[in-house]
Amino acid sequence: MRKLDQDHYSNTFLVEDLQFSQPNLKYLGAKILSADATKVNGAHELKILSRLSEGKSDYCEALLPVLRDRFVQESLYGFHYCFLSRPFAIDVNAFRASAPSGRLSVHLVKPIVVRTLQALHIKASNLPFSDLGSRQIEKTIAEDPPSYSDVYTFNGTEYPILETQPLQSVLSWDASAFYAETVQVILSGLGAALCADFDEPNLSGNIGTFALRAPEVIIRAQCGKEIDIWLLGTYELLTEQTLFRPLAIPSLTPNESLLLLQFAVTGETLSKDVIDRSRVRDKFFDRKELCKDDLTEIQINAAAKFINDCLRLNPHDRPTVDRLVLHPWLSTAFTGDMDDCGSIFTIDELSIGGLSVD
Repeated sequence: MRKLDQDHYSNTFLVEDLQFSQPNLKYLGAKILSADATKVNGAHELKILSRLSEGKSDYCEALLPVLRDRFVQESLYGFHYCFLSRPFAIDVNAFRASAPSGRLSVHLVKPIVVRTLQALHIKASNLPFSDLGSRQIEKTIAEDPPSYSDVYTFNGTEYPILETQPLQSVLSWDASAFYAETVQVILSGLGAALCADFDEPNLSGNIGTFALRAPEVIIRAQCGKEIDIWLLGTYELLTEQTLFRPLAIPSLTPNESLLLLQFAVTGETLSKDVIDRSRVRDKFFDRKELCKDDLTEIQINAAAKFINDCLRLNPHDRPTVDRLVLHPWLSTAFTGDMDDCGSIFTIDELSIGGLSVD
């Protein structure tokens, strides 16, 4: 009836069950995997969905993609898994992007996070989607019928190419705090999900969205449910900004750059037990369990003091050019970077030639 979503690995369509037994199951979302995705990951996704659907209550179905049916369809390209569950509206990221500012109010973000945590408590993993009822679906179809971008011909018969038209959320981005309490989210898109009690997967370090990867995923350590908590950070929902977006560094891989940025932003390092579980420990760490780096601790502290003096929030607290050029960190600029020699002072503590710099 309508194409709801499309990505590199699947297409999702809204379908009507003409023999439905319950009113809330009249419309279903049919997710059809590509032939390649079916071959590579179809069995895994089916295993996850089947596990989530075992003995689930109506409460669980409000939070998780309960599998209603499944089948395999053959095409010219091969076999395709098809998973049927209740249809969902736009994903939370698209919901956020619908706001002119690109971010959501705190009173909307908090209920979304709570609903997501409730679903995680029932052992699921990945991204939240809003749920819809049959009446809302019928209203949407009547007001915005399916549209077609083109047609293709097969064996002399023309078939329409449907445009992607996701169902909109019942709530809008500017919903009041009163209505925000009614928000519903469902965890979906479970093709890359992991179950903590499944056999340990052969992690590649490339699981999940790049900017949201947890440190233990990057270093290919054993992963647990803690990675869901890392993914749940509300920074992007509240600010429109991505917290971990490292710049490209020629000498580092993207994952190495991301890990270093995570260290810098959080001010923390990984514990020894996490590092010991890494499958690629020698790639990221030296024998002292620190990120491989040519800088000594003294050099790092000296540079940090210089940066700290520059990054004062109040303009009048920042040093002038005349004062900054006399900073102790720059005093060794032309002497081979001798930070390891002598004491490190702040700019306010520096005295040159008997004259204090005020």
